[in-house]
Amino acid sequence: MSQWLPYLLVLACPVTMGVMMRGTHPSDRPDARVSELESQLTELRSTVERQAAPQPKASGASSVTADRD
Repeated sequence: MSQWLPYLLVLACPVTMGVMMRGTHPSDRPDARVSELESQLTELRSTVERQAAPQPKASGASSVTADRD
């Protein structure tokens, strides 16, 4: 038995890591927080695109302020 003890101690770490990695896999279940952040990112990108697009000038509002001066 004493001859197997050094081998068991050396194998304890890799075997334990293998068991932990096999137990949980990130692609098995999607994270709700990641999904929420992706939807917020999509919303923010569409808002930025709308604001970056050229806006048509409102002729009525600018001519009223120009007449007052």
